Amino acid sequence: MSWVRWPWLGRRHWHDSALPEGPDGFRGCATAFRDGLLTPNGLFVGGLVVASFAAALAAGRFRPARPGRGHGLRGPSGGLLLGWGAMTGLGCSIGTLLSGIMAGAVSGWVFGIAMLVGITVTLRLGRRLRLLA
Repeated sequence: MSWVRWPWLGRRHWHDSALPEGPDGFRGCATAFRDGLLTPNGLFVGGLVVASFAAALAAGRFRPARPGRGHGLRGPSGGLLLGWGAMTGLGCSIGTLLSGIMAGAVSGWVFGIAMLVGITVTLRLGRRLRLLA
């Protein structure tokens, strides 16, 4: 037990430090940088970005272009939805799918079916509305 200062209340309160503070206490959920970006995981993600860029350059597929009218709204809204999904999902989709199936859990199979249905609906609607090629 320790005293914690909550600035929005303007005073100190008694706090049990053994309890998790928000979503950061859940396994697989990090809402703030704790160790900085130069962690093994941060370097791995950075390496993926650099390798993807190098592969696009080598294949001649890197062609920067100005975003159109629809991209200005789709990009930020897609980013917000991805961020919200990552925070509420408390993990990654591949880890949930593969770990659940390998452990023999029904949840892995249910998640896989739900993901397949979501992808199918998104692709069909996107093509029907001419948002996807």
